[in-house]
Formats: sequence, C-alpha cells, structure tokens
Amino acid sequence: MLRYINPSQVTYALRLPRREVRTLVELLTGHVDLNRHLALINVNSDALCPLCQEEDESSLHFLGKCSATI
Repeated sequence: MLRYINPSQVTYALRLPRREVRTLVELLTGHVDLNRHLALINVNSDALCPLCQEEDESSLHFLGKCSATI
C-alpha cells in the first residue's frame, strides 16, 4: 500500500494520539477487524465485504476500492 516513506506523513502520524496511531498501524498492516483478517484467523467464515459484496474486505479494499464507500 505504501510505496515509499514520506517524512511529512511520518511526522503527522507520530503526532497522532495513541489510539489513532493504533488504528493507522492496524489498517496499514491488515491486522484490523475487517472480514478478511477475521477469516484468516478463523473468527469469521466469510471474508466478503458486507457493504458491496464484491471482494474480500481487506484494508486496501476498505480504504480505496469498495464501490459502496467511494
């Protein structure tokens, strides 16, 4: 998802409150309570996006590809 490190984005992220940094890290690493991750760890049996029903609900899909949120 990230092709290079942007120093201004790093500075911005480091100034965020701890809870928001946690959410940011979860989204960037894919370790977030979205259906794809929950299916991988056997918490949920279906990885499909509940909003669009078109793809697995991953971080990349949730942030930029879901037709229901764009």
